[in-house]
Amino acid sequence: MYTKKSFSKAVSIVCKEVRIERRIRQEEMAEVLGISRKTLVQTEKGRRILSWTEAVCLATLFKDSPTLKDQLKDDPIKVISEIDYLPKNKERIVSKENYFWDDVIVKDSLALQQNIISKEYRIADKDSVQLYTSFDYDEILDVFRCEEKKISQTEREKELKNQ
Repeated sequence: MYTKKSFSKAVSIVCKEVRIERRIRQEEMAEVLGISRKTLVQTEKGRRILSWTEAVCLATLFKDSPTLKDQLKDDPIKVISEIDYLPKNKERIVSKENYFWDDVIVKDSLALQQNIISKEYRIADKDSVQLYTSFDYDEILDVFRCEEKKISQTEREKELKNQ
């Protein structure tokens, strides 16, 4: 299981190989990641680790890269979804009234919603704690299913303890 830091380090290690594998110039890769070419060079030389957001960006955009999958030993999107990325005791509570969200899927204590203005998707629990956001429907659906499984598993464990 990865942490944000270990994930960022693992992705940084293969950043250059992923770029070469996709036949992308440094300038193009830097632009895609939102960093300077100089910063990318530092990362490729192992002198710098990608930030969490840069690593997630690279892993999401190049999720089909055999090099990246081999490095992470799993599907990059799945790995990202399993990382506990919210700081402890600093959950983002987003009131539904503050934004214009449409329910896409509601199951038990989870809701997959879409913002009617930005078209961004989010997963929120029954208390409106935002668990994950993305503009990619397939990605958010995968994360939603993982969260659903985690909740189901936790509920089953509670039932077994109560028996």
